[in-house]
Amino acid sequence: NKCHADQSTEWAADQVETWYGGPAEGFEHYAPALHAARAQLPEAGRLLQQIAADAGQPVIVRATALQALGAYPDAAMLALVQQGLAAADPLERLGALEALQSLGQGQRLLAVSLLWDDLKAVRIEAARLLAFAPEEQLPEPVRAQRAQAIQEYVAVQELNAERPEAQVNLGILYADQGRYQDAELAYRKAIKLQRRFIPAYVNLAQILSQRGREKEAGGLLGQGLEIHPDSADLHHALGLSLIRQKRSDEAVTELAEAAALAPENTRYGYVYAVALQSSGKVAEAIAVLEAVHQRRPGDIDTLSALIAYHREAGEPKPALGYARKLEQLAPGNPSVARLVRALEAATERTAPSTPESP
Repeated sequence: NKCHADQSTEWAADQVETWYGGPAEGFEHYAPALHAARAQLPEAGRLLQQIAADAGQPVIVRATALQALGAYPDAAMLALVQQGLAAADPLERLGALEALQSLGQGQRLLAVSLLWDDLKAVRIEAARLLAFAPEEQLPEPVRAQRAQAIQEYVAVQELNAERPEAQVNLGILYADQGRYQDAELAYRKAIKLQRRFIPAYVNLAQILSQRGREKEAGGLLGQGLEIHPDSADLHHALGLSLIRQKRSDEAVTELAEAAALAPENTRYGYVYAVALQSSGKVAEAIAVLEAVHQRRPGDIDTLSALIAYHREAGEPKPALGYARKLEQLAPGNPSVARLVRALEAATERTAPSTPESP
């Protein structure tokens, strides 16, 4: 185009195709799946499953698809993750472990076999995922191997002990193990190392809240906001803390700020909408959710809330529209199918009747 400034980009593309033929076939077919996952598009789960199952894709691509699949749980996804856990390439095994992070504790137990993996990176990731499991629920060989792998994980973090990230990693591990005092100390050390490291404030506030020190948690988050006033994460965490303190009006203000600062964060918009609905502001909650849905049309929580709030407002027709979108995301789900039928019936009952011709 610089050589032919008088021509359009379309003209240049057509000329290149005339010279060399159509676009070359290659590995670029994974791009739509990864884009759909990042944008939370409705087709993301299906596309990611196709990429993860395609042996012709580069290993790093399949591993990335497995990692992202954690946000789209179903039976097919779980089967692909199990295959990934047994894959020959460690990148796929790590991707499958990352997917388990998003699932429940029962599914995380699938990581047990990787405690014996030949690669330390895989062993310690499996140990981190399994740190939550009580000793009495694990057979003796698993307990012993997990303990050894956890020691390896701790040693890796201690090699980087001067970094706040390493201290937060240790804090998360200790919290999963129920060692809350150790977790608190690790998070406080992270803040001492780097006062602007936001995850340390958020995680420490969670620990304080779990230990019944909610007012202290709120104060800590306020200190973080004095240093980093534009942090959506801190505003969101403070909003949740204020809700637990029964300070609803202040909480809504903080949650609104978080949603405004990070509009791409679906969760922040969703939680803000829930807070509005809890305050009796259903119409405002719906408006927030509709904006979130426009940005992330594949988010199931947002769709579910839109259905519920429109029904609460006595508006079955828009609720039906969102229910049908939900049905596309969860085909074959009997609960969603029943919901669609119920809303179809409600819409028919509320539809104005057509006068008979004379």
